Amino acid sequence: MTEARARVAAFSRPVIIDPLRITVRRGKPKQGLWNFLKPLDWQVWVGTVLAVMLIGAALGLFIVTPWTRNTGSSGSLLRQALYQLWDQIATFLGQGMSYIPPIDSSRVVVLIWLMAAFVITRSYQGALTSLLAVREIPIKIDSIEDFLKAKEFTMIYETSTAFTAYLKNSKTGIFRKLHEANVAGRGQFINMNKMPEALDKKVRKGDFAILAEDLTIKMLLSDDFSRTGECDFHISRERFFPLILCVAGNPSLPIMRGINYRIQKTVEHDLYGQTLRRNANNGTSCLQPVTTITVNEAYDMESLKGLFYLLCAGFAVSLAVFVIEVLHWCGRKAI
Repeated sequence: MTEARARVAAFSRPVIIDPLRITVRRGKPKQGLWNFLKPLDWQVWVGTVLAVMLIGAALGLFIVTPWTRNTGSSGSLLRQALYQLWDQIATFLGQGMSYIPPIDSSRVVVLIWLMAAFVITRSYQGALTSLLAVREIPIKIDSIEDFLKAKEFTMIYETSTAFTAYLKNSKTGIFRKLHEANVAGRGQFINMNKMPEALDKKVRKGDFAILAEDLTIKMLLSDDFSRTGECDFHISRERFFPLILCVAGNPSLPIMRGINYRIQKTVEHDLYGQTLRRNANNGTSCLQPVTTITVNEAYDMESLKGLFYLLCAGFAVSLAVFVIEVLHWCGRKAI
């Protein structure tokens, strides 16, 4: 139903209100680059780093206090804090402590820290083992905004619909951007009877998407699942531009009142919905496909490459620091 059509035709009661959605091919499972960081939330990581720094500074302060100078410790507060910081990092990674606090107050601090470190490390180890076995299935397009950003995709529409007419007349907003993308060659318009072929031959390749009514997409995926037995497509979570589906006729048609009465009874008893569900035998098989899968196989470089990237970055930083130390030593020797 559109304003232009309402001028020349009479419309019945709505049979159904059906929003538009987008369907694309599901991505292939892959490992995230930084999966080894996912067992802990970023707030936990930040809190752990701050705790290590605070413990190092506190123990360094305990060491340089006057009543502990007879323990053999020497050096400034900064130097002692750095020593203790290194010691607590080693403890957090499962190594032994090289320094035993001489006074009870500092020992209480270390005891609490060791208990917290034990809980954090054990929780991390258990969750890491599970996450490394998980493969994420990426979703490239879940909204119109995603489609506009994915320049490699082309959208397939049903030709001569209320939505395509609205796109041509839109002046601002995301629908205007979508129309501009179509003008730039990222849109194809086909008849409804060509949709199953487009889903199988184009969308399945991975660089096409279909924008259609929710019921139309479910029927297409139902037929595809009945034929292949696979859930290869993803339906966007975003719903937009709800379409009012009804019966259109001549304004002078005398039976429109009877049509409205029968449509009302059909809707009240959900006869239309039951008919759709009966025709789409597998309509619900692929509505909520999994977004992650679990595998039982040896860890490969793809699973742990983020950790090796971090290791290489650490080597690069240590090399830079070593060069600075050498240059500093050579400068002092020359003086």
